[in-house]
Amino acid sequence: MKPGPDRPHMAPERAPVICRDVTRFFGVRAAVRGVTLELPRASLTLLLGANGAGKSTLLRLLAGALHPSQGEILITGLPIRDPRARGRIGLLGHESLLQPLLTVRENLEFYAVLYGLDRPAAAARQALERVRGPHLAEIKCGELSQGMRQKAALARTLLHQPPVLLLDEAFASLDRATVADLREVLRELRQAGHAILLSTHTEEFIHDMADQRIQLERGRLRTAAQPPAEARPPA
Repeated sequence: MKPGPDRPHMAPERAPVICRDVTRFFGVRAAVRGVTLELPRASLTLLLGANGAGKSTLLRLLAGALHPSQGEILITGLPIRDPRARGRIGLLGHESLLQPLLTVRENLEFYAVLYGLDRPAAAARQALERVRGPHLAEIKCGELSQGMRQKAALARTLLHQPPVLLLDEAFASLDRATVADLREVLRELRQAGHAILLSTHTEEFIHDMADQRIQLERGRLRTAAQPPAEARPPA
């Protein structure tokens, strides 16, 4: 997508996601505390941690679905509260957000209209191609397998071509074939310049692709040990 008034050109050295000393309280409890991180462009970052460590809360903060109690989040240089910043993020959570009685194509075209895209049908077709899912277009979402639904949900996330992708447990409950497909899709998205943050409580399917690994423990960020360089494919 070409730079424009709503999508300014970014200097290559500027990280699409900058998070500075971010804390989020729920009552008196801090679900996320003092988190500082950067997500470079053309990178895949693993966000590790046990259930309840704060991973989903941090993703929702980075997506603009929650506001920090303290600290600052910038998306392509814009404060997260700026509506233009939220338009540059693709969030894939635990729910697919797809209407079960509509086909995959109808769902994607509906969301493309909500995003204000000029050519909803073309955007839907292109998004399905990017996730290796054109064959899913005319299947009703209520009839999809878990792996098919994950592909369709990822296509929804990619409709507006966001530079930042936030994926919550993207490999959960997938069969081997879908895992292999999703790995290749993520590899291609990284090579295309996306900054990808993928949260998981297990590295089994994706550890060898990570450019950086970070870990949450009780809401605090720790730097996880990096896998050997030879185990990671080139970007």
